[in-house]
Amino acid sequence: MQNKLLKLFFIFTLFFIAPIFVQARTGTPLIFLNAEIETRIQSKMVSNDPTWLALKADADAYAAKNVPAYDPYAWPNGSIPYSYQGQSWLEATEALALAWKVTGNTIYADKLIQIADVIIAAPLTCISVDNGYPTRNVVTATAIIYDWLYDYPALNQNGRKAALISQVNTWFDYYKNHPVYESTGPALSNYFGGHLLGFGLAGMAMDDDNIRGDGIKFLPYMKSLWDSTVAIDFAAGGSQSSGWPQQGFSYGPEHYSRLNQFAFAYKNFKKITTNTDVDIMPSGAVEAMATSLIYNLMPNRWQAPDEGNWPFPYKGQLSPELAMMLTTTLNGTLGDQMAYFVNHMAIGPSGRVGQDNPKFIAALFQDTSRTQTDYRNIQPLIYHSIPDQHVFARSDWSDNAVWSSYNGGSWNWSDHQSKAAGSILLSRGPDQLLANAWIWKGADGISGTPEADDMRGDGNNTLFWNDGGVYNNISNPAYTGGQEGYGTNTNLKHEIGTNFVYMKSDHTSAYEIQPYLQNDANRTLRYFHRNYVNIGGTTIVLYDKIKAKLATYTKELRFHLNKQSTNINSNGIIESTVGQSRLFIKPIAFDGTMTIDVSDAPSVLPRIKLFPAIGVTDWNPLTVIIAGSSTDIMPKTYSIDTVAMSGVLIEQLNPKIVMFSKQMSQGVDQITGKTTYQTVQQNAVTYTAVYSSVGNHILVDIEPALYDVYRDGIKIITATVASSQGVLNFSATGGGVFEVVKTGEAPLADFIAPVAPSGLRVL
Repeated sequence: MQNKLLKLFFIFTLFFIAPIFVQARTGTPLIFLNAEIETRIQSKMVSNDPTWLALKADADAYAAKNVPAYDPYAWPNGSIPYSYQGQSWLEATEALALAWKVTGNTIYADKLIQIADVIIAAPLTCISVDNGYPTRNVVTATAIIYDWLYDYPALNQNGRKAALISQVNTWFDYYKNHPVYESTGPALSNYFGGHLLGFGLAGMAMDDDNIRGDGIKFLPYMKSLWDSTVAIDFAAGGSQSSGWPQQGFSYGPEHYSRLNQFAFAYKNFKKITTNTDVDIMPSGAVEAMATSLIYNLMPNRWQAPDEGNWPFPYKGQLSPELAMMLTTTLNGTLGDQMAYFVNHMAIGPSGRVGQDNPKFIAALFQDTSRTQTDYRNIQPLIYHSIPDQHVFARSDWSDNAVWSSYNGGSWNWSDHQSKAAGSILLSRGPDQLLANAWIWKGADGISGTPEADDMRGDGNNTLFWNDGGVYNNISNPAYTGGQEGYGTNTNLKHEIGTNFVYMKSDHTSAYEIQPYLQNDANRTLRYFHRNYVNIGGTTIVLYDKIKAKLATYTKELRFHLNKQSTNINSNGIIESTVGQSRLFIKPIAFDGTMTIDVSDAPSVLPRIKLFPAIGVTDWNPLTVIIAGSSTDIMPKTYSIDTVAMSGVLIEQLNPKIVMFSKQMSQGVDQITGKTTYQTVQQNAVTYTAVYSSVGNHILVDIEPALYDVYRDGIKIITATVASSQGVLNFSATGGGVFEVVKTGEAPLADFIAPVAPSGLRVL
């Protein structure tokens, strides 16, 4: 009986009082390091590889600094303070730990022991502040110290290992049982990625040594969260599956880097501990990330789109960590392209910067010996990113190319993401021509003052809407411009053709109030459909269809220009010149007003506003945007107007004719009962386009079928296809009166040569 009582007491003590038992564990590192990685780093050291030299220089500097006690507000010079959310602890740990593993110099290990002692003595606030943000820094640093110094004598003295485990247990209990922000997802959250990496690495380093009373081990718990979020999201084609970072290009790539680090570390851990290869990264995930990086890098080779927060002393600069990671985690030709990508990236105005520690990632993960494949010789000039519905187009792959993106999506996935449904960004070479006025800093947009860093929609190049608060929420400044952040993606049509891309998106939901307040009858913006055609990367044609419930509501198209631009309105054509580049914006057959003013963003960017005549509820502006050299002049453009279709002829070297259906139909959704609007597809059209040379005709909103094309009454094309997306594309040498009819049907009317071009008017 006495023995049973003693046994029960022991079990109670083990599982309910939860003491720490430090068990024997091999000293082989379980986090990140393996034979291949260690051989690579040793080779870098021997060859004086720049990535190693940069890391070692940091380690030497940290080794000479003191480590003050935890104080979130004191950042004394010459020290390794807690600093911002524990970031200095992590950066110092990464540099010192890797230098220790490569060189075996105890000066680095001894400094890590000092950091460990400060971490052991730190209060819970070192990870609980800011809703648990510091888990990515403090827990990760602790895991690396524990794992990479496992056999170091000083770590095994004075109860340090047990104290570190106890501290991480305290943090983990807080993480699981308190309102830590996005503790279990979603997959796109940078907070979640920080929790996943920190406690996941701690599990790999400590789980065998950590006997908890509740029996919960960190690693299985964090792996289950990975399975229920990241793995499912990618597999189901969710928010992450395109590789486009929904939290913008500051937070987003860093989050993807942490996901890659967790997956790589887990695979490495399983290989060492069970001798099995377990790759948990979903199929296609890293490939999507790599492709997204390639198309989001602007021609200056350091800048990324400004559709999200940039909370650091620079704006727009793409940090290289994710691409560095992908040179190790991505196999095949695309991995070779990432090796080229990293080396091809230019150093931006603020140097090579990153939210995390690019020197550690470069030294540890960048495979500088890998074959480099120039993606510019392989990748097409146009890319459609799904499910975020961005379209990217370039004129070429040179550093002076014209680059543009169109946000054809309306979903606001997360915080840090701009309300940018329908927005267009455009650059030529180093010259940014269309920008987000709410993500801008100083004169050049990168550094200095004043600074704007806001997610508001009115700084983007899309529809500005204001109903005076009748339906939309204007009391909250975050909703200025009408976009509320509750939209759903409604990509109606899209097609990539030879040298052009077309997308039609319904952006109405982006201007909708919270879903549980939706009231179809009261909705003041009845619809906003944007048709986007990009030809050759340099020429954009927009055809916007906007319907207001009342004519008194404010509806404007806005385009935000570079702060350093010189802008004139010359006979209804905007000319915006920046550096060696010029942007032209011209409304076609426009019944309204166009102005240039200064935006209300702190950055004070020049802004073009187009708005309709007074008393208009239905407004269908057609706008041509062309980017070129600062010595270019705007090509002549002609309105093409028929009963059913509206379009434009642009007289360039190869003339471009773009046509859209004007007609809309109204219906009722059989499931929701809500009013629906859609474009009426056309099955025949006659229009006049007078030009010489070879003209490229792009007709959208055409009923899918086979069509014959007549010019001046003579059939010139037989049985050309209007695609499933409603696009009919053909070329014709020389212009005239064109008739497009279904194959086998007679022309619409007997041809009579017009005295003057019918429906043609010079603007």
